[in-house]
Amino acid sequence: MTQNQSLQYLYLIYDGSIAFEMTTLGGKTYQLGNVKCDHTIIGEMEFYSNTLIQSTVVASEKINVEVISMALLEQLLEEKPEYHLIFTTSLSYDYLDSLDVMYQRILHPISYNIAIDLLKTEKKLTSFNSSIKEAERFGTSDRVYRRAVKGLMELNLITKEKNKLVIVDRKKLEEYIESMQIG
Repeated sequence: MTQNQSLQYLYLIYDGSIAFEMTTLGGKTYQLGNVKCDHTIIGEMEFYSNTLIQSTVVASEKINVEVISMALLEQLLEEKPEYHLIFTTSLSYDYLDSLDVMYQRILHPISYNIAIDLLKTEKKLTSFNSSIKEAERFGTSDRVYRRAVKGLMELNLITKEKNKLVIVDRKKLEEYIESMQIG
């Protein structure tokens, strides 16, 4: 799927990894990371809202995927309206998850966002080989990202092993996050 293009198909990804990225008009790219999929539907938001594709989706590795034509899906939903429940449930979770990430990134410093991202996505997201790509996920520069990581390392909360951030002390990292939470 390509950002700002019309949706032609939905994808049901049975397993494998994909990456989401969004590029601004100014050319800055924001990268979500590599997401491990387990029966993940991609394209339902654009299908229901009848909008252009929000972000580019790329396979990060070999994936097991079923391509679903929009015409076939529309026919299926007309014949079996109860299938709308599956999609609306998926949309609700996607929406709430997106809002949570957005508010978290707006209201907290980069170090907090890196820390909470490590806790939440330890098993779901894989790391990039470049801090530039990781910085893009947080909408910041490589220099700011590396400085935030260094600060977390100096607090002995995380370490770096083979280009991957690793939690040193989960309890201390949770306490660090808790100490910075709002409200």
